[in-house]
Amino acid sequence: MSKTLYTLLGVPRDADAEVIRDAVNRRRALLAPDDSAGALALREAWSTLGHPQRRAAYDASLHHLAQQADAVAATTATAGATAARRARRAQLPVAEPTGISPLWWWVGAAVVLAAAGLFWRQSHKGAQRAAELATQQAAAGQGGAAIARPALTQVGGDATAPAMPTAQTQSALAAAPAAGALSPEALFAAVAPSVVRINAAGEAGDGSLGSGVVMGREEVLTNCHVVRRSNRLKVRHASGEFDARLQLADEQHDLCRLSVPGLAAPSVTLAGSEPVRVGQKVFAIGSPQGLDLTLSDGLVSSLRSTPDGEVIQTTAPVSPGSSGGGLFNETGQLVGLVTFQSTSGQNLNFAVPVSWIQRMSATQLGSGERSRAMQIGANTPDAAKPDSPVNLLVGSWQCYGPITGRGLTMVLEASSRVTGTFEGKPFAGRYALQNGVLHLMSGTTASFQVEELKPGRMVLNSGEARRLVCSRN
Repeated sequence: MSKTLYTLLGVPRDADAEVIRDAVNRRRALLAPDDSAGALALREAWSTLGHPQRRAAYDASLHHLAQQADAVAATTATAGATAARRARRAQLPVAEPTGISPLWWWVGAAVVLAAAGLFWRQSHKGAQRAAELATQQAAAGQGGAAIARPALTQVGGDATAPAMPTAQTQSALAAAPAAGALSPEALFAAVAPSVVRINAAGEAGDGSLGSGVVMGREEVLTNCHVVRRSNRLKVRHASGEFDARLQLADEQHDLCRLSVPGLAAPSVTLAGSEPVRVGQKVFAIGSPQGLDLTLSDGLVSSLRSTPDGEVIQTTAPVSPGSSGGGLFNETGQLVGLVTFQSTSGQNLNFAVPVSWIQRMSATQLGSGERSRAMQIGANTPDAAKPDSPVNLLVGSWQCYGPITGRGLTMVLEASSRVTGTFEGKPFAGRYALQNGVLHLMSGTTASFQVEELKPGRMVLNSGEARRLVCSRN
């Protein structure tokens, strides 16, 4: 019987990796110190049988070798019988088989190893070739430079129907990188000049820090919560620091466009109509904690549905200061704007999609309307006016979070009582409006900054990018 790696180790063909490892260790302990051939054979045995893919290829090679051995045995038996007959005729002695020396035992094992290795390399090369062919076909189909045609099988020398793709080809096609995918180094070099840092200073000396992306000549896009309560904006770029002013605000989607005179920087390239996919690799570039141009990578971990479309959830790490930074795909195209992270979980980061950017509201937020939104809460002197903040609050409101998806319904009464439901759970209590902040007190207190208040619309903010847009019922 031919020696195999299993008989070499004294284990059955279905032995698991633990049994094989123990057998290798036992055999190694019995080797003589100068038995280099035995040590090599054991090392090769573990390298083959301890690796699932190599073991599968080796088992396939054993089956192939067994078939060959059967054919050789049949031929040898016929030749042996013929030789025996001739020896008897010539009255010559026929040599009987003798015992096999240890040296020939190891040589036999080495031959089996070599045959298995040759078989595995040939099958591995075939799989690599299939992967290369699939990638070339995918690139040709996407780039348009050539037409990808299915391979044709040959039957009797004539081309026939397209060959069915093998499992290796299908796997390679699914795992093929996007056409034009960049290395992280190349991607950073290409898009970093289009990412800026934003310093927003408030009237009371406070401020906020965020990021932004260049959308056009002297134009930067960021999150509204970065610049919401600022009276002085600065944009910091590799080429210098520039004054900025708010040009357009789509606060419902937390998108604000800034005008930055003097800024000359390349614009980001927006991703096309191809949808973002769960599992797709993405890169975030921004200024977390004020650390300019920080690159992080991750995957699109989910797509969260909202009434206005799908928000991107990603594992690309972000921190305070990353808001407004860019989320890019492997080709360097902008797929979203990093907006907020959930501090109640691990690595739960979110970005608004590029489709929201492309359809930003064209409504200009004028200085008078902006100052009105920021000064809500001066309710004592205006309480008698019909359009005072206190009176505008009274009524039934239906609110939802365009980004978070949270829902809130509430009835605010003139007596300062409030009833409603938050994310499906009922509550009742009292409310108060103080210095532009709406406090809902029902066992615990929930506070919202009132960013906008009109007869039929109210925008509440409970923190970074956690907005509720309310319509009067």
